[in-house]
Amino acid sequence: MVGLSLLLAWGAEREVLLHTWEAIHQPLTVSGLEFLIGFVDAFLILLITRVFVLLWRYLFKQRLMAHSHIEEDTQESVATIGAYAIWGIGLLFAWGLWV
Repeated sequence: MVGLSLLLAWGAEREVLLHTWEAIHQPLTVSGLEFLIGFVDAFLILLITRVFVLLWRYLFKQRLMAHSHIEEDTQESVATIGAYAIWGIGLLFAWGLWV
């Protein structure tokens, strides 16, 4: 990904970028097992999922529940359940790209 970004910054032609992108996503065979190089994409999706979880907790606790009269423990439970749901969706997306 960093190399692709450097090529883009240096003004590489569109075809060079497309071939580089295709080379990154070629299957890799090791001892009869085939792996996809998409683990970089999966890592990025998990990183984005982490950002969404942090954003969810902030928005829920600081914005939505700031002036409510619901107990703090109940608010924390709902925020945790929402975070688990976001992680579940993020893991499914990451797994779908990697497998």
